[in-house]
Amino acid sequence: MFDLLCRFGVTPRRIAAEFPLPGSPERCLTRTAVQGDDGRLWMLERLAPAQAPRREAMGELLSRLADPAVSGPDLAALVPAYLPVDDGPMDDGPTAPAGGADSADSEDSARPCILRYVLASDMPPHAGYWQLSPFVPGAEPPRPDYLDHGWRGQAVAALLLALHRAGDHLPAGLPPAPVPPLPVFIAGLHETVARRMPEAARRLHPTRDALEALPDVLAAQPVVLAHGDAHPLNLIWTLCGEGDEIPPSTNPLAALRGVIDWEFAGAQPILYDAANCMGCVGFEHPSGLGRGFAAGFTATLREGVASYGLAGIPADTLRHLPLMVLASRFGWLSEWLRRGDRDMLEMELDYCDILLHHRSRLADIWAGG
Repeated sequence: MFDLLCRFGVTPRRIAAEFPLPGSPERCLTRTAVQGDDGRLWMLERLAPAQAPRREAMGELLSRLADPAVSGPDLAALVPAYLPVDDGPMDDGPTAPAGGADSADSEDSARPCILRYVLASDMPPHAGYWQLSPFVPGAEPPRPDYLDHGWRGQAVAALLLALHRAGDHLPAGLPPAPVPPLPVFIAGLHETVARRMPEAARRLHPTRDALEALPDVLAAQPVVLAHGDAHPLNLIWTLCGEGDEIPPSTNPLAALRGVIDWEFAGAQPILYDAANCMGCVGFEHPSGLGRGFAAGFTATLREGVASYGLAGIPADTLRHLPLMVLASRFGWLSEWLRRGDRDMLEMELDYCDILLHHRSRLADIWAGG
């Protein structure tokens, strides 16, 4: 395994087994913390062949976002960019298999991609595809206590606004997101639910009726750079005290040490990340939609962050956030269906009912009245 690090220009010292790194098969096969001879910690990931093309695109995007000239120094410092392969030239290096789980049905998806940020190794026992990125130590937010931490909400909102601005400065423009448009995904999932669980489909009818407005809501939003899976557990937080007193609201990104799990990053409507985040907050407990984290989050989205020069999102746009949250939950409905987890599916259906019933009140609260 140490030979792999040398291919990234890192001289290894040891495996840092004291840092277990959980992961899911959808993201990578394995994750291992390693330490270089300079004391720095790294995360070495082994990829399935089908994951390599998307991870290469992620490597290119994160290399841009880690540039302060693109993202500004505060956001750039939070991006754990993948190291390029030391011996992988850009024009004629090794290639990844064509296509992959997220490939579009296009001529481009049939072409193998040149690898710069993914190592293709043919040396047993480590033959396969690998990536190396900085390991970012930090803390997870305490659950469910973080629902009362307004400063965490401010930090996540500042992050999203900073990403929107960074997307405007990407030299090659916004990369496409590796997921289908929400209306297409929702329609396909509803057909699957109707076929496999007719009773659940009947419960979803009022939600589907409300989401008939979704195409117009999406069309009215500007398209920005989205993380694609933004929520408090996909962030590495600084170690700090509890409650609402720290860090200071004038520097909200100081609460963060890193942003991880960029697999779904790309161009999306401006409320896409905010909807995913608020959906996860409310699923923790529905009361979280109106207090602490949610209040700090939506206020910062409205007002922007003057200290970073970040403009906010107009209140008229934010009034569509409850509908966007409702739409975002279809991704979780799909997950519970895939796992065959009927208990979680029932909880998700209950949550959709809550969002549907309170969407007008939430629109007033989140848009500032």
